[in-house]
Amino acid sequence: MSALIPLLLVLASACGALCRSDGKQPWLEQPKLHFAKVEKSRQAALRVLQADASDATALMSLLENQLLLRQRAEARLSAQKLTRLLSPRDPRYFRVASLLAAHQDYVAAIPLMENVQREFPQSYEVNFNMALAYFGAQAYEKAAETLGSLINHEPRAEAYNLLASVEEQRQLYLQAVQAFQRAAELEPHNENYRFDYGYELLRHQTTDAAIAVFASGVRDFPNSGKMHVGLGCAYYVAGQYEEAARSILQSTTIDPHNRLAYFFLGKLYERAYALQDAITDKFRAYAQQSPDDPWFYYNYGTILYLRSQTDPHPDYEPAKTYLRKAIDLNPGFGEVYLQLGIISQREGQFDRSVGFLAHAIQANPKLAKAHYRLGLAYTRLGQGDKAKLEFEVFKKLDSESQTEPERRQIIQFLVKGRL
Repeated sequence: MSALIPLLLVLASACGALCRSDGKQPWLEQPKLHFAKVEKSRQAALRVLQADASDATALMSLLENQLLLRQRAEARLSAQKLTRLLSPRDPRYFRVASLLAAHQDYVAAIPLMENVQREFPQSYEVNFNMALAYFGAQAYEKAAETLGSLINHEPRAEAYNLLASVEEQRQLYLQAVQAFQRAAELEPHNENYRFDYGYELLRHQTTDAAIAVFASGVRDFPNSGKMHVGLGCAYYVAGQYEEAARSILQSTTIDPHNRLAYFFLGKLYERAYALQDAITDKFRAYAQQSPDDPWFYYNYGTILYLRSQTDPHPDYEPAKTYLRKAIDLNPGFGEVYLQLGIISQREGQFDRSVGFLAHAIQANPKLAKAHYRLGLAYTRLGQGDKAKLEFEVFKKLDSESQTEPERRQIIQFLVKGRL
């Protein structure tokens, strides 16, 4: 649902269209304020209300600041005072509802929105934002009903995009795909709608169709890094690894700081042999930026280990340095401990590898390779009974298909590209 602006922006924007003539939306800037400034504003509103408890402007300011300070109970009291003062036909009434929904207090917001909708049954802004609030509250049936009526009256791309997300939650996947497609068709120049459509196709295993959609996206949005990543992910799932690597390498040229791209390149390194040097060069360059990304350091450390294997006198220290950086950022990163265990065994330090592999299994008991490697370590250390147990666990895990879990992981990571 990347094309849907975050609730705070959507609701406040719609509120502005319905409520304000000057087009200004000062409350949108409030989240940027320092806590002390917000508290100062709250205190100022309270002083005004001490003189006049029915001052709607001061109450609105108080409500906004209470929401920013996460004072939900107090904010509800302020909202109740405002809605007693105001009529549902008053634009400020809808603003109250919008602010509550923007801060995810749907229980308080939705009844107010329904009151406004009864006064303005044909208003696109009111109906769309009420559907958005229903979606946030997980009231998917009501969201679908509201959007169905809205689309019949005024079929806009954003409404179809929201409907698609609603249908996805209702597990009506065909309808979700159709709605994402319709949103992309209605606004062919909207990158987000095209990306959402391709993602939905990929998620439900229509890989060829997803490749076609992302390829059209790359053609129509040549400077979109995430569209290249989407195409690369689709190629990856289809098993076309070199095509995947080319597309994702291109994305790093467009956006050198796209973490998702480096995650996929790490996955692709061993499978896109012809492009291994290009992938390594990208990692080497990005490492100079000291990214705050444990996956990057894990993948780069693994790449350096693999490349060192071709050296008659391999030096594993660079690989271990980056793997340790990954652990510093994420102490529970099981795959990193597994890789350190593998390197220890390569160095002949089987006793040392036991600790790393035990950490890996503790972090992720389903890491089949960790059990296998731990079994090898116990074998070399003369602990046959322990080795037998680890090999049995490995055999059980390995018998389960690892392809589909990896596919799900790849697609799940692509979700980040939708944000």
